[in-house]
Amino acid sequence: MKYLSIIILLFISTFGWAQPARPDGNDAQMLKKWKLVEYLELSEDQSIRFFPRIEEFENTMEDIRKERRRLYEDIENDLDRGNDIELSELNELLEKYRDLEQKELRLKHEHISNMKDILTPTQIARYSIFEHKFRIQMKENINKRKNDPPKRSKNRF
Repeated sequence: MKYLSIIILLFISTFGWAQPARPDGNDAQMLKKWKLVEYLELSEDQSIRFFPRIEEFENTMEDIRKERRRLYEDIENDLDRGNDIELSELNELLEKYRDLEQKELRLKHEHISNMKDILTPTQIARYSIFEHKFRIQMKENINKRKNDPPKRSKNRF
């Protein structure tokens, strides 16, 4: 198990070096990967095949989120310029947004289905709920840090 942990840590760290630096997000991504390994109880072989698929899926999902943000920005820019939005234009933008939502749901479904050759049914069930649990835990940790500021030493010098 110790050997597996070291291999997984090295594997995960190589993804970190290969990715462009993201302020404040890189540590969370590394923590998320580590927690996934623990929560799913991944074997070495599973980890090697699992994480590239996750990277590909997350990149695709990020592209969809960017497109969605672009749609919001288009609407906001029109409103900021004082332009009225025609009903037909609004309907078109809303239709594009719904299409992106459907695409996102379809990709999530396909992603989970494509894990059947790597994960056991129990691991797939755990993976399906992991993201929600992880986000809740991260929010709780952030709120705890906000409410409990670090204590300063009286002897600061």
